[in-house]
Amino acid sequence: MTSRPEQPNLLPQMKLSKVKSLAATAPKVSPPTDELEEEALLLKQAHEKCNDWGKLRGGVMQILKDIEERNETIQFMRNTLDLLEFQRKRARSASPQKRTGFNITRTPPSHVRCQVIFIKEAGSTQDSKYLQTKICRTLPSTGPTWDVKN
Repeated sequence: MTSRPEQPNLLPQMKLSKVKSLAATAPKVSPPTDELEEEALLLKQAHEKCNDWGKLRGGVMQILKDIEERNETIQFMRNTLDLLEFQRKRARSASPQKRTGFNITRTPPSHVRCQVIFIKEAGSTQDSKYLQTKICRTLPSTGPTWDVKN
């Protein structure tokens, strides 16, 4: 094996003025051309616009979703009030022997917007006595079961 003669490390021995003069005479890297700068700027602006549009679209979609959920909640409340009013009128118009009331059972499933509510006349076991109402609404993931009797 041939060994290379060791070259002394010149950097520690050089004076600062010598390093500065070497740096000043070093070839300069040419800056990018105007054409490349313009293209890079246009790409950057297009990217920013796409991000802004995506954020804007996402915000608009969230607002529309919130409005839809509020409308469904309002509709659910109206339907529930109509249902209770129907139950109250029906119970009042029944003969005293039949005024045992109605059972309304609601079991809200999690994250389901439509639910079927069964109203069963108290004392009846026939399927023909069931009144089925579909109510759209928004509920939290857990909810109670109500048994209402008039």
